[in-house]
Amino acid sequence: MSSPRPVRSRLAAVAWAAWLPIVLVGVWWFASASSTLPYFPPLSEIVTSFRETWFGPGFVDAILPSMANWAAGVGLALVVGVALGTALALSRRLEQIVDPLLQFARALPVVALIPLSLVILGTGTEQKVLLIAFSALWPILLNTVDAIRSIHPEIWQTTRVYSVTRGNVFFRVLLPGAFPQISIGIRVSLSVSLVVMIASEIYASTQGIGFYVISAQQQFDTVAVWSGVILLGLIGYLVTVAYGRVEARILRWRRSAD
Repeated sequence: MSSPRPVRSRLAAVAWAAWLPIVLVGVWWFASASSTLPYFPPLSEIVTSFRETWFGPGFVDAILPSMANWAAGVGLALVVGVALGTALALSRRLEQIVDPLLQFARALPVVALIPLSLVILGTGTEQKVLLIAFSALWPILLNTVDAIRSIHPEIWQTTRVYSVTRGNVFFRVLLPGAFPQISIGIRVSLSVSLVVMIASEIYASTQGIGFYVISAQQQFDTVAVWSGVILLGLIGYLVTVAYGRVEARILRWRRSAD
């Protein structure tokens, strides 16, 4: 039977983290109740629009396509970033060959690539996924290179002495040792990729959260715009919290070691 003390501690932590948002929402609710300003509608109307849209047809028409593109782009960036970062960290010659190209590509603003991507790839899903992947790639790639190079040389010598296979070196030595720093890059990529996801849907798109928000703005539907903005904030928060749980589970061995 679990002790009541951890339960009370968790409830206290939740209450401590939630009190300020609750107060701010309450102030917003009552301060905007009688608002007649077109750009700052009452929060009650925004909540009603949020419930009717995002718990209704908007979930299938906007949220699911957006999150599917985002998940595919981040997943692609994770695979390419870790694989390419590992190769660059282990081969100085390869890094010298591709570093100028990588530095040029990294310096390109992703938003500026949207018109070019529309010309080359069209307005389909591939265009959005590749833009998201491109934006999420660089933090993961750079942190992977630095993390693997920071592994102590004695670890490399030990793997050679015991003739550890390359597969075991990668999955049992490199990734566990480098993941704490790689995870920092993943956190940055999650935030950046969400911004690019919305930007890619604003231009020449027919679905997604970004398309919904820009359509509402063009129709001067400020209630719907506020509803979409709040949804994006909640998605960003939930993504951060969810990844924090995943990260804690993957790195639980560090707490045991400490």
